[in-house]
Amino acid sequence: PAILIRDLTVTNPDGSAVALQPHRIRVCNKRKLVIVVDKSAGVVAVCRPDGRLEFSVGPRFSKKRLLELPLDAVSTESRLMICCPSNGIFAVYFANISVRTAIPKKIIELMRPVQLEWHSKLKQLVVLDEVDSCQYMVKMFSVGNEAASTIGLNLVSQSSVPVKSLATPCVLCSSSGTLLSVL
Repeated sequence: PAILIRDLTVTNPDGSAVALQPHRIRVCNKRKLVIVVDKSAGVVAVCRPDGRLEFSVGPRFSKKRLLELPLDAVSTESRLMICCPSNGIFAVYFANISVRTAIPKKIIELMRPVQLEWHSKLKQLVVLDEVDSCQYMVKMFSVGNEAASTIGLNLVSQSSVPVKSLATPCVLCSSSGTLLSVL
């Protein structure tokens, strides 16, 4: 069942409001959670559908890394995956939010990851990577053991997509495949 979001106000457990400027809002139906990406503050907040904050990540991700201008975040079965165009892909383990992994974009050969999708049927992370102006690559990665607290991304496939538009394309996953759309 879908989660209905209306006038979402994120609050701390004590009821005080959490100041967020949403860049993107995602829904994780499997976990019944809402993911709010605040690009300007470098924060990704995970809350219940009623707005109660479960946890937030950023701007400091770890001792060495910051979430700089995160653009997107999705949920796999066990992890929150975040993309930051300047740094790469970040993962937070739901079972223990202090278990965090940063995967620099050079290691997985990304130029500027701008969007993520989780293909639940294939159990693959789909990354839209901006490789040049109006030129994108759709890359699909298998995710190392979903039950483990560490993560490994292995490239499964990639395809180049020339886009003749100033708008960033949108990647959508369905049970039958992956669709790229420009709105």
